[in-house]
Amino acid sequence: MRPVLRVSFTIVLLQFVSIFLVESCQWAQRLREYEIEIFADLHETNETRPGCFVWNDSYWNYEVCPGRWVRQFFVKDNVIVEEYFLGLQHQYQLRDAVGSQRMDYEGGVFSIPDRMNATGIFFRTTTGTYGCASDMAITHRKQVDVIYPHGSLCEPLQQRSVVMHFVCNENMKKPIIKFREPFLCKYDITVMAASVCDAMYGRSPALKRLSDDGMKFAL
Repeated sequence: MRPVLRVSFTIVLLQFVSIFLVESCQWAQRLREYEIEIFADLHETNETRPGCFVWNDSYWNYEVCPGRWVRQFFVKDNVIVEEYFLGLQHQYQLRDAVGSQRMDYEGGVFSIPDRMNATGIFFRTTTGTYGCASDMAITHRKQVDVIYPHGSLCEPLQQRSVVMHFVCNENMKKPIIKFREPFLCKYDITVMAASVCDAMYGRSPALKRLSDDGMKFAL
């Protein structure tokens, strides 16, 4: 390739990447505003609270509450006897109808904020980081990556954290969730659903609109 052609190709490629990242960051911003709505249409059951999704994997139960927390817990005789917070989104008010719901634990009846405080996890307001789906060019998916940091202690001085991949798929009316632990104390959750598309494009009313103060949209 001649030098002039190589330079021209590089400029076009950079322009494409720039446009792509700007669009992805707009998706990230809209998803943040509507994230709490993603599972809002799921009907509440004994294991699922409004706006959250729970599944069982052998010994452990997992709960994803978009915009709030991801936790891992074990239930015996309808009582939670073991629990770990894998990651939190502190910019949301956790003392709403979902966060304030009280549950039976081995040591008594507590809400999620009560449990966080008891384990030394305190509310912060400026720690949310939303990625701009930098791998979309490879996967050809409309995807936003969200970091849920500041989970329970895993190793001395190391906290658990989750990276959630929200993938837009118009055909998935019921959310599909894939969970893995690629590294010790680091978790990876993929959520694929049509409601993610609604959140990205703002097609449904947001339960709670937030300002962008303190948010980081990371490329």
